[in-house]
Parts: sequence; structure tokens; C-alpha cells
Amino acid sequence: RQYDDVANTFGIEEDISLGAGQNSRNIILKTSPTKGEAILAYGDNAGNLKVLCYDDSTDVWTQDFTATIGGTGTTKRFDVEYEKTTGDALVVYSTNSGTTNEIAYRTKAGSSSCGSASWGTATNFNALRTSGIVQWISAEAAQNSGTNNIAVAWADAASDLSASIWNGSSWVGEPAAALETNLEYAAAGQDVMSFDLAYETSSGNLMVVWSPLGNGATACTVWTAGPAVANNCIKYSRYTTSWQATSAIPTVADRGTNIDLASNPLSTSNQLALGAMDNGTGDSSYAYWSGSAWTGAANNDTSVQAPTAGSKRIACNWLNSGATARSICAYNDSGTTNIGWVVGSAGTFTLQADFAPTPVFASPQIWYDMDVNPNSLDTLMFSVSDNGSDLFMKRLIMTAAPAFTWTNADGGVALETTLSQSTSKPFAFTFWRVIPIASAEGNINYSKKQRLALNYLNNFYYDHKRYY
Repeated sequence: RQYDDVANTFGIEEDISLGAGQNSRNIILKTSPTKGEAILAYGDNAGNLKVLCYDDSTDVWTQDFTATIGGTGTTKRFDVEYEKTTGDALVVYSTNSGTTNEIAYRTKAGSSSCGSASWGTATNFNALRTSGIVQWISAEAAQNSGTNNIAVAWADAASDLSASIWNGSSWVGEPAAALETNLEYAAAGQDVMSFDLAYETSSGNLMVVWSPLGNGATACTVWTAGPAVANNCIKYSRYTTSWQATSAIPTVADRGTNIDLASNPLSTSNQLALGAMDNGTGDSSYAYWSGSAWTGAANNDTSVQAPTAGSKRIACNWLNSGATARSICAYNDSGTTNIGWVVGSAGTFTLQADFAPTPVFASPQIWYDMDVNPNSLDTLMFSVSDNGSDLFMKRLIMTAAPAFTWTNADGGVALETTLSQSTSKPFAFTFWRVIPIASAEGNINYSKKQRLALNYLNNFYYDHKRYY
């Protein structure tokens, strides 16, 4: 489906046939920072990764390559990113192998068109700090000027966490030891992505956050002669020119079974915001990184919906309007069918009145996402799938006051009622990052609207139009 950001509406469905017996389970969609191109990757129910490419100049999707990643689509064993400066694409994925060569990758030059011939050969990356089958992969591109860095973090079946950086030509910066060897999980390792990563926008320094395994809040406290002191509930490590020592985010009192980290996209900012939910205590935690220090906030809500295998029930991002910057986190409150959300002003996180969507969501919800419009930093799209296999899209706009306005971008109806699964991420939404101007006389604006790719049984559905 195509999203018209002026009318705040989604268009009709079209489909790309996937072939008989192939159900897309996890979906990633990224757009190029240099041209009208999008890459869509999905993992299916049979352990295959399929990568498609869309060329806006021809309005054609191509099915570019496939790989074996293992699993049945309940974990996201792959990711896609574009280098900021060159527009080169990187697809990184699990090989479904342990011990050695656990990860593989392929690249496509930003100057190349879509099509299988444009991709380099699959190359193995031997993860030195992990040796289990990789279950979750997350990639993030640096946004500071002149960079081509893409950071990749992964967790394996042994609940080990590590990371490395693609610098445009090679992998660098894998830590001297695994960042964590006992990651938090919901029921069994590694059934949730209890880690995340983000770049500081201005500096290009990398932050990785995660939660170690524990049993409720007592597992991450230190007992002294006085009261218990929260410690090591959520850890972090920062990469500048090398990895800094692992530390704990202060004040937070619970683990992050679900955890989300977001950078302020403003080019002059190094701010980060974190939201987390603990499946043992039902508590939420938030934290703010100023560029030099963390400020944590504990127990903002003490009755959130407990994270389960394959879920991510919290999502964070940033809005900017004039000189006003606020972090936004939405989360699944226990038993509710609306949007619980928090606004962060630096290190102060304030619970807001719930937004009651039309229609209400099924309870519980499964996967939360937030995407900021890169061409209008005061606007974000909130995406959510629920236990009824429904997909909804809601828009949030902030003024400089600040004042906030939620609307039903989906028109008050589910965009899909039969997603391929009710766990993990069977949908994707992204904004175009490049809006070119095409005019013989210099007076015709070519405005590409935003696209959503989502899954419906054996097909992707999307809608594409051009507006002049």
C-alpha cells in the first residue's frame, strides 16, 4: 500500500506473488538515501531469505536473490541497510550454522540498478565472539556527514550478543569479548530481541544496549546494608574508535525483555532515547542519553503487557519542531486495546493520556514500530500488529508548543486482518528518504508518496502511484 502523507491515507492493495507454499513471516523494507530505490527482504516459514528490489524509474520489482537462514520466521535472522554517502546496500543474514561462519552478507553498489547481477557474491563473516546459530540481527546506518558505516548487532541461540561495523569495504570493530553471554529472553533463548543499537546522529558514535537474563527485579539489584540498589538491569557499551567498557544505565530497576533504542535524527543532535519492558515484573523503564551520560527512569508504568516470544511491545523515536525536541515511546499496557505512550523531555518521561484508536486493537498487541518522516521531522508513523493478525497505522504530529495530535492514518480500519502470523514482524513501513524534483522548466515538483509493504498469506500487497 502507498501512503499519501498530504491526505494522511493509504491506497489500495496490489501484490507481488511469492510462489506457492511460501509465507512471508518477517519483513524489512528500506529506501535508498541517494535515489528512488527500495529493498524489501523477508524470511519465510521454510527458513529462506528472499530479497527484492524496487526501481522507481521503471516502477518494477525484481526478485534479486535468495539464501538459507533457517528457522520458521519466528525470529528476525537478517537485516538490510544503505550506506549514507554512497547509497550502497548491505544485506546481512544468518547462515543457520554455528561455530564458524555464522553470518553472511551481500552488497550492491549505489550506482547499480536492481537485479541479481548487481549484487556481489555471498561472503561469510566469521563471528569471533559468538558460536551459536544466529537468531536475531539488527543493522543501523550512521548518519553523520561523509560516513558509510553500518553497525550490525546479533544474538545467537546461546544468548550471546556481539556486534561489528561495516565501513563500506570491510568489517571492523568486533569487541574483544562478547558484549553479553546471558541475554534476557521470554521463555527460551533467544526468543526475543532483548538488545538494540543506534548511532548518535552528529558524532557517528555507536551505542549498543541490552538486558542480561534474570528473574524479576531482584536479579539486577545489589543488596547493601540498606535498601536494594538497582544495578545492571540494562547494560550498554559505546563504540567511538574502540569499544568502551560495559556499564549499566542508572536508576532503571527492571530488565528489558523488550527494548527499543532511538536516535534523534536532527543533524546536530547526539541524543538517544530508550524504552524497555520486563516480562517478570510488568514494569516499564526509560532512559535518555545526552551525548555523554545516561539518565534513567524506573517504573513509569508497573502493569505493562508482559513480553512473550517473538514480540516487541514497545517502540521509541523522536520528533522535532522548531527548537523543540521530544522523545516518544508507545507501549502495550496490560490488557488494553489502545495506545499507551510517554513523552520524554531530556531525562524526564511523562505518561500521557491513552490514545483511543478506531477501531481498537486486539489484546495483546504483538509488534510495535515507529518511523519518523525524514522530510518532516515533526511527524511519525506508528505501526502495530495484534493478536488478531491485524495491522494498524497511526500518525502522530508535534508542534513547537509542544502539542501532539494522533490520527487514524489507516482510515479507522485495519489495513490487514489476516497477517501471516501473530508473532514477530510480518509487515514493514518506511518513508522515502529522497524526494527528487523533475522538471523541464523547473516548476514541476515530483513528490513520491510513502510506501508500506505488508504480508497477506502468500503475497505482498502494496500500492504505488506517482503524483505531479
